[in-house]
Amino acid sequence: TSTDMKKIFTLIIGAVACMSASAQYICLEKGTTMDYSMVLYQEKDSTVTTVKATIFDVTESNGISTVLTQKVTPLPESMFGEKTDTTTTVYNSADKSTQFILTTADEAKQDVIDMVKMQIQASGQSVSVAEMDDFISSVKAKGELSLTVNPDMAAGTKLPNKNLRITVGQDVMSYNLWEGKVLGNESVTTPAGTFECLKVSFVNRINAGGQNQKIDVTEWLAPNIGAVKVEQSMKGKPLMKQELTKIVNAK
Repeated sequence: TSTDMKKIFTLIIGAVACMSASAQYICLEKGTTMDYSMVLYQEKDSTVTTVKATIFDVTESNGISTVLTQKVTPLPESMFGEKTDTTTTVYNSADKSTQFILTTADEAKQDVIDMVKMQIQASGQSVSVAEMDDFISSVKAKGELSLTVNPDMAAGTKLPNKNLRITVGQDVMSYNLWEGKVLGNESVTTPAGTFECLKVSFVNRINAGGQNQKIDVTEWLAPNIGAVKVEQSMKGKPLMKQELTKIVNAK
């Protein structure tokens, strides 16, 4: 139903809003685990959870390193309990660039399908194979959300806009990474230590399920680690703060 789809879109909004770039600005050691303390601000109180990111695969070819990171994010207000994401980061030693691929069209499509399947299962509804096939065929996605930086970027450098569009039948969801820019270098202290970081910001604009949100994001990227601090706000009010609390290197 339309109401059910709006509920699903709300879940997807939350998942995408929590996406953040993580990096030469990335750890290249397979098996490394990073713990983050994430504060979700609400009107009357706030919720603190622990996000765990693990480097589970690293491949290198012709100076290009591709890193797969699995991130487990608790979703206490959701029927699902937690969300597991796999993100890809690409480091090119030739130009020292790090590309954070936040989500691709294929990944976004699969996320929508998986969330619908989970909601159907949780509700106890019965859906035929043919009905599910029809739904899957109605899901279309185009575009990519990504962010590319390198340590030589000067303060004020603008980053390209990126867009992702998902259609489910007649319903449309769009995600936009806009107004990205480098703010310069800055030292930041977290529970895991003090880091010299590249500070970047961008606007995450989300239009889904009748909701139009504009989220301001600031990230501090440390060499050989990635994001050690992330802040999100909307209309000047804080939404989320995430800080690195612990790094466990692979043995």
